[in-house]
Amino acid sequence: MKKSSEKQLMNKVKKGCERSFTALYKRYKNPLQYFIYCRTGDRDACEDLLQETFLRIWKYRHTWQAREDVTVKTWIYTIALNLIFDEWTESRKFFYIYIDDDTGDRPPVSLPDYRWSPDGPIINDDLSAALNRQIQNLPKHYREPFILREFYLISYQDIARILVIKHGTVKSRINRAREILQYKLRHYA
Repeated sequence: MKKSSEKQLMNKVKKGCERSFTALYKRYKNPLQYFIYCRTGDRDACEDLLQETFLRIWKYRHTWQAREDVTVKTWIYTIALNLIFDEWTESRKFFYIYIDDDTGDRPPVSLPDYRWSPDGPIINDDLSAALNRQIQNLPKHYREPFILREFYLISYQDIARILVIKHGTVKSRINRAREILQYKLRHYA
């Protein structure tokens, strides 16, 4: 979808148009559900956080400002990410991360069991567990941009906006996270 049409939709939501809000919900429900589930690994928490994200979008719709440097997606994912961090801080639950195969395919958004399906890529359970553990062990300032870039394909610029850091800082932190993971997982190569 073009940025302008997303912004037009969000401007209608801002004015209180429930029909536009429903359209926004339908557009972002599945990607946000996947995003939240991969961060929490908990179906119930995922559903609660998804619902809370859309409640906050509606409640704070008046704060949305259509600007060139902020996309609707960035604004929505920032709300969701803040809720996830709040949940994580309160519960101290770990985040679960999934990796794509070389084609970029992801598990279905219907929230299957967190293990790969028989039709999915074959990944060594030990490697998958080690990768999850090492990602979770990354310092927060490396982990957050790494996850947003590698697993959600969010642009460097949008990550900078979401995390309120400079574009160059995003790139260097992601690069450093990759170096750390490569070193920690070198015996799986």
